[in-house]
Amino acid sequence: MTAEIGNRAEGQRGRGAGEQRRKIYFDYYLRSWHISLFVAISLFVAISLFVVSAWALPARHFSAYYKLFSVTLA
Repeated sequence: MTAEIGNRAEGQRGRGAGEQRRKIYFDYYLRSWHISLFVAISLFVAISLFVVSAWALPARHFSAYYKLFSVTLA
């Protein structure tokens, strides 16, 4: 039991600690990178749908979209 704990502590004190730290950082950045990508794609899809629907609607409805969009930006 104590030998196991000692070996584990030794492993983390040497090169193992750096590798473990690197793995933690990699996992964190990989996860946050996926979240950022998902948010970016979602925003792109939402804006694209908004623009396409505003373009596809007749001109008399476009003024309502313009007002909504200008309020959103303000």
